[in-house]
Amino acid sequence: MEQLKNLTVSEILLKISKIAMLSSQIAGYLPLSVNHEDHQNSPLKKSRHKNLLTHSLTSIPTMSSFLGLFVIIGWTTLYYSIFKPKIQFVRIFGPTESFAYTMIVIMGSTAGIILRLGAFRKGEVNFFQDNCNLLQNFEDRDLKVSEMREISKIPRYINISFSAYFIPLVIHCILVHGVHPMMAYYKFGKWHPDIVYTIGSGFWVFWSYLLISNLWIILFPRLYSACYKEISKNISMKFQNGIHQPIKSNYFLSEIWKPQSKNGDVNQRQKIFENIYGNKNLGKITHDAALESKVEDYLELILNLGKMIEKFNKVFGERLMLEMITCITFIVLYAFFGCFWLNRGNIRVIGEVITPLYVNGKKLIELGYSCGSISNEAQVAMKTLINNVPLDKLSLKMCRKIRLIQIQLESSPPTVSAKQFFTISRGSVTTVLQGMAGFLVALVQFRRGE
Repeated sequence: MEQLKNLTVSEILLKISKIAMLSSQIAGYLPLSVNHEDHQNSPLKKSRHKNLLTHSLTSIPTMSSFLGLFVIIGWTTLYYSIFKPKIQFVRIFGPTESFAYTMIVIMGSTAGIILRLGAFRKGEVNFFQDNCNLLQNFEDRDLKVSEMREISKIPRYINISFSAYFIPLVIHCILVHGVHPMMAYYKFGKWHPDIVYTIGSGFWVFWSYLLISNLWIILFPRLYSACYKEISKNISMKFQNGIHQPIKSNYFLSEIWKPQSKNGDVNQRQKIFENIYGNKNLGKITHDAALESKVEDYLELILNLGKMIEKFNKVFGERLMLEMITCITFIVLYAFFGCFWLNRGNIRVIGEVITPLYVNGKKLIELGYSCGSISNEAQVAMKTLINNVPLDKLSLKMCRKIRLIQIQLESSPPTVSAKQFFTISRGSVTTVLQGMAGFLVALVQFRRGE
């Protein structure tokens, strides 16, 4: 947490997103630059109205996006117009292998073009600023972002994850698309079309997998999960030494829905507690206005997080769907080629499919883990509030509000979804893996029938 001390909210958000932003800028996934004039040496409140990120056609991230588009479109055009009729390894393919390889090229090129072009929309600029405002709401309610341990863990996770993507990808491109074709050139003494194609395809592979391995879309779900955890921790810390009425919270919350008495809210609360304790001599019970204000702050933070997750789904929904489809397609097809070359006894070529399987599989699992924990953490935060806050000191109106939000989180918890086609969670990833196994078996069976 030391690295976040004495920083404004905008500086904290930029710091924890630094590597995630860098991974996206290198890949051309995020053609946005930091607007230093808007957050450096500026008052804390001013960051609410200034955009921390900005589009610039002359910036390095934008140039990276254009370069990625050029490589993807250029290589795909050259493959179909020049290399496909000439390269030898394509000639040995049967119909199933040709279909599988064509699907890899189509999916990789389509995702590379659409994801990079979609990044030029201005929605992400405003969305990043909305997240800054969300963290400012925590500060305004005496939850210091710079002291939040869960948020301070995010940069370390992002750094490790980025290294786990980038290093194997670079090694793969050097060995498979650099060293191996050069060895073939020295062996045959000429630039065979297969050698030229292998070297050229290395650029396509690098830019395609670099796009999939970006961490921008992983950053925000982890941030929201961390915020929910910090709410739970803060509630537990605030009320761990408080005086609690020895009642079951769920029982009390069920009592508040009984018809209101003629004498109003206070008498009804009095009657409820007399029924709960079985004691007619409790004395007059009054609600604590300061406590109610604090509870209102916690509820507001929980609701604001839910709204921010809905914005995340709107901004990144299409990208999530395309990234998931691309990862699934690559995993199935590269696993098929692994089986194909294993049947031919070519162990060296099998090693070439390990990196694609690793990169796409890691992204799929990472999405499921990061997005799947949000709904659970939201429910935990609400349960922590109900179990720790002395509900007998709250008005019936506030208790009803707590109960309504609890029902809402239980029936429709905040989740990350791909344009509402499917929810991204650990369960959905497991279902996808089962479906991929079935499709892989079908491809292998088709290959054996040829």
